Amino acid sequence: AETADFMCGGGLYQVDKDRIVGAAQLALIAQAAGQPYSIDWTLSDNTQVTLDAAGMMAVGAALGEQVATTFAIGRELRGQIAAATSIDTLEAIVWPARGDA
Repeated sequence: AETADFMCGGGLYQVDKDRIVGAAQLALIAQAAGQPYSIDWTLSDNTQVTLDAAGMMAVGAALGEQVATTFAIGRELRGQIAAATSIDTLEAIVWPARGDA
């Protein structure tokens, strides 16, 4: 789930933590220096979008939210597993479908 594609600004992005975090940092640096920033990014469907600094930082924030949400779901499920008192209860524990979290 942590590496599942995620939405940002109407586009579906592949999780590439190193590239996204690096590009978002460069965007932030450019913005802080009052310099222009632009990057062409390939989406999950192989189309390309051109992102400015704000757009690239939004992608970084969306990735961060994806990871945080995934870990929160994991913590919740681990709690359910620890509290389970039967095999039936364990088998009823499932990762939520996308959008159900």
